[in-house]
Amino acid sequence: MTQERALLIQMVLAGVSTLATVVLVGITAKYAQLTHRLTQTAAQQTFDSMFLELRSGLAETTVNLNAVLNGKAVRGRAAFEEATGIVAGLLSTPAQLPVDDEALRKHIDGAYKQTCQVTGADFGHYFRRLFMLLKFIDESTLPESDKYRYASIVRGDLSTGELNLLAFNCISILGQDRFRILVERYSLFAGMRYSHPVVHQQVLRFFSRKAVTAGAA
Repeated sequence: MTQERALLIQMVLAGVSTLATVVLVGITAKYAQLTHRLTQTAAQQTFDSMFLELRSGLAETTVNLNAVLNGKAVRGRAAFEEATGIVAGLLSTPAQLPVDDEALRKHIDGAYKQTCQVTGADFGHYFRRLFMLLKFIDESTLPESDKYRYASIVRGDLSTGELNLLAFNCISILGQDRFRILVERYSLFAGMRYSHPVVHQQVLRFFSRKAVTAGAA
């Protein structure tokens, strides 16, 4: 009986030890899951906070933008419409436009700079802010579908004038590389209304189809 009791005790202790191990493993796994969720939540909150700050900064820059265009002072979003009309007007005579793509790009670059990169009408600060906002989204660790969702929020904030002038900016030497890539990647021109036929006829030819086609990457 003594040996049987000793064996029974050993079996009970072994069972308790195994149970304790199982419980410990379970607690450890749940703790790891909780820690992971908390880390993800903290990262998301940090991203959302910075996104809101950058987005608000862009909105403030848009509202406070002042420009003198063709001798007329314009403010806010009206400045983008006015500038788009001036640039488009400089490109609206098909017979005077170069046929070669590179020559046409340089022609558009000159018209854009002549209008939007001069004293009293410098849109550079606005476009730098917009670029930084898109770059922040693009370089985040969010899933691609979430990146597209946030970029869509930005696109929804932009007026027709802003989008049309952005198209000219992305063809100019100022935005033809990194900025244009982000515009195409996140389909910023999807559903865009054209302020002038020249935007549709001459400008969008420099962008991939994805720039004007909605859909997550």
